Amino acid sequence: MTCLVYNNLLLVGLNSASASTVARGIVINNASAYFAGYNNTIVLGYPQAATSEYGITLMKLAIPTIPENVKLCNNLFVFKSGASTVCGINKATGASILELHNNGFQGFGAGKPMYMNTTTEYATIDAMETFVQGDGGLSSGNIAGGFSISDDFTLSVVNSQGLDGTSLGWGFSDDFFGTASTAPWSIGYHEKD
Repeated sequence: MTCLVYNNLLLVGLNSASASTVARGIVINNASAYFAGYNNTIVLGYPQAATSEYGITLMKLAIPTIPENVKLCNNLFVFKSGASTVCGINKATGASILELHNNGFQGFGAGKPMYMNTTTEYATIDAMETFVQGDGGLSSGNIAGGFSISDDFTLSVVNSQGLDGTSLGWGFSDDFFGTASTAPWSIGYHEKD
């Protein structure tokens, strides 16, 4: 079984000032199936910040299945505001990323890691890719910063740093708005050529 999540804009935060403390974009829990996330834009801390914000969380509960067939490519993670605990990708013990390629991370760094393995933070591209590769996964082409993003989280400047999902057989060839994606694709939910 395959779960494909693509071309979404996910706002990970609170709608109003409330007592909620944790906001998560996508939670992959006890997944023995193949999960693929392509060309999503995941904005943390919008419209209002929570205490803890996680773009994508891989977790394992009591049953023995762990997320291990996870492929994340061409996603754009944007840290917008607030939160004392923030990370783009949060991996629980035992979970693993199969592939992590050509994702963008805007606003992350020390104290706001791109990737966290339980409590160990990986705040640079090199550290994150080295960890994923050492954990048995593949990781390359990920990018820190340098994205020009409009108020609606579309790209305001050409970005052609993504993989070509058409040639890789991802099953779609356009962006969130129905615009054809041309090689090389943009990172995130909006194709900007």
